Amino acid sequence: MPVVISLHGSIFMNWEAQAIQARCFMLFLKTARMVTVHGENQKRKLKSLGVPEERIRILFNTCEMKVVTEEFLLKKHTSSSETPLRILYLSKLIESKGYPEYLEALEILASEDLQRPVHAVLCGPMSFTSYCVRFTDEKAKGDWVRKKIAAINSTPGSLVRVEWIEGAGGEEKQRLFEDAHIFVFPTRFPVESSPLVLLEAMATGCAVITSTVGEIPSMVDERCARMLDDLSPEKIAREIRRLMDEPEKRLQMARHGLELVQGPFSNRAYADNWERLFLEAAKA
Repeated sequence: MPVVISLHGSIFMNWEAQAIQARCFMLFLKTARMVTVHGENQKRKLKSLGVPEERIRILFNTCEMKVVTEEFLLKKHTSSSETPLRILYLSKLIESKGYPEYLEALEILASEDLQRPVHAVLCGPMSFTSYCVRFTDEKAKGDWVRKKIAAINSTPGSLVRVEWIEGAGGEEKQRLFEDAHIFVFPTRFPVESSPLVLLEAMATGCAVITSTVGEIPSMVDERCARMLDDLSPEKIAREIRRLMDEPEKRLQMARHGLELVQGPFSNRAYADNWERLFLEAAKA
């Protein structure tokens, strides 16, 4: 029976070919007729570890988020400038996924002369990995988040307001994405691969600010996302401000993101790609 192994993480990207982890990994992969990855960087890495190129396939992810309509998209991004611009960060609160820089960027915006109110949401439960160095316990992390939000919300004359929602799913998660004009995900997570939250943001009509780590450049381009190498709070704040002040650009980015999740990242494309892969593996 043909075996297909689908890789959905990227920890192997950090392994040298002769490392014990990589050698054991290769023994595992040798059982497969095909191996799938999320992008070109992962494909190149597998080739360098010794996987023949003809056995490697790039298969994009998809998401279960309900895809909004063009009419919804247009209405969202042409709303009155008197209504709040809504910004969302949604992920586990792991420091390398960028939530501290997100809050610090909002703190910078709170001191600026904005032309429109801003309602920002930090959504995610506290979480810890071996890569965490800034906060290593829930109390320290929770205290920092609450103090930072309180400082932003109490800035004199500020039009920026922030709330923390400790996780969301189902209809609440859908609503948060649909409400948001801009989705901010400045991740530098060492083993980031193909974050589903970016597909969810594009499916719901958000313009995206993110990074260039992992396979993010295989998912998005400059037509739908600002991909930053510099993940400083100052740079993130400037990019948010740019999208605030350029509603037409924001709409164009959101529209292109929607086209991507209706095309190469759609459920139909995902099913078709897997069907072709299985047929090919069966014939090989």
